[in-house]
Amino acid sequence: MYSTVEIPSGRKVTHYYDIRDPEFTILIRNNLIKKARAFFNLDLSERPFSFTPHGQVHAKQQKTMRYKGTVIKAWHGVFCMQGDPQLQQIAYQTGAGGKNGQGYGMLSIYKNS
Repeated sequence: MYSTVEIPSGRKVTHYYDIRDPEFTILIRNNLIKKARAFFNLDLSERPFSFTPHGQVHAKQQKTMRYKGTVIKAWHGVFCMQGDPQLQQIAYQTGAGGKNGQGYGMLSIYKNS
């Protein structure tokens, strides 16, 4: 997840969130709510949802890549997705987070045993 912010000089800078940052799961949830509205005309804004790392997080899980000259930072790992089943389904169908059109945010489901 990322946010684009304007710094005092007027230049726009992309801030990528660490998966351990509490804001990360909020941004994932907000992104899924927007997708539910845009793709399915559903208002899921009152539904619970969380997306947090499972287990210990290591710096090597963060990957930095370039796509068409733009730096993109992404996380690879196992996450725990909880909450509303419709929001979980949208995450699985469309991807979690941003840059889904470039293949980021794709999920595989592992059942907790």
